[in-house]
Amino acid sequence: MSSTPLTVLIVDDEQPLREELRMVPWPNFGAELAGEAENGEEALRLCEVLQPDVVITDITMPVMDGLELAKRIREPVPVDPGRASHLPQRVWLCERGAQARRTGIFN
Repeated sequence: MSSTPLTVLIVDDEQPLREELRMVPWPNFGAELAGEAENGEEALRLCEVLQPDVVITDITMPVMDGLELAKRIREPVPVDPGRASHLPQRVWLCERGAQARRTGIFN
């Protein structure tokens, strides 16, 4: 088992939900929060830079929604021989994030 934590990118257009996800004790789950984005377009740029292992994304967002983000992450990427290509291993789509927050699921 590797001791290197999984890196996580969270993507949601709602600031309060991103703030709550920041408070998750990521190390307790063998992970670390690599970054966050407000929409899918920003998340794609961050995926290239941060190379997260996991992307947790809302579905309904402006600019680019979570479904399009998941599709684009899975598209073949031209390989630069001088650079390793790394795409997230998992994309979790969360349709009811705001509803979960309102019902106290994060308390």
